[in-house]
Amino acid sequence: MAIKIIPSDGTVNGKTLKEFAKIYWQALCQTPKSQNPAWQNTGSKDDSFNKSVNADLYMLSSSVDPQTAVTRDIEVPSGKGLFIPVVPVEVSEFETSSPLVGEANKDQAGIVPSSLSLELDGSSIDINELNRYNINPNDIGQFTVNFPPQDAIFNTNNRSGPCNAVAAGRYVWTEPLSPGKHTVKHRGKLDVEGPAVENDFSEDITYNINVR
Repeated sequence: MAIKIIPSDGTVNGKTLKEFAKIYWQALCQTPKSQNPAWQNTGSKDDSFNKSVNADLYMLSSSVDPQTAVTRDIEVPSGKGLFIPVVPVEVSEFETSSPLVGEANKDQAGIVPSSLSLELDGSSIDINELNRYNINPNDIGQFTVNFPPQDAIFNTNNRSGPCNAVAAGRYVWTEPLSPGKHTVKHRGKLDVEGPAVENDFSEDITYNINVR
């Protein structure tokens, strides 16, 4: 059975898509590079990350490093849907002294529209449909993240511990996957001029999924 998307205004076990975005970033920021699924990961880090998060959705991840094409092979428990971040951004007080919301909006405004794509089991999601899952930082609201003392996933200017953060991006969620093989591909490119948390960023990620 093909992967089915949940409407952006739906809920999963009482939680909204915005709440899952916050859960994702809080978990990702506190995870050091050696264990972080966004860092040099071919799929071996996804299972332990999701077990530690213990969310109602299985969380896929972007790739901070490398930013070339990445293929990840994972197993997802039956009965779980997916949380898919597509060229998302998190901005914290440790990463910049500029207003957080402004930096997050600048980041997302720099996305090259023609570069965005999401494929679920070989079917492309229309860009207008994908944009319905676009969440701005004011939608999510300010929240707290906690960076590890060493090997943080982002440049925290040698600071660790809790700080305020915001997030934005396109976050897609799905109904529980049927048993068997599935594929998720998401791509996008960021090109921001002038001072910014991130000037150039690209992702080209393929998840080969086996549902147990």
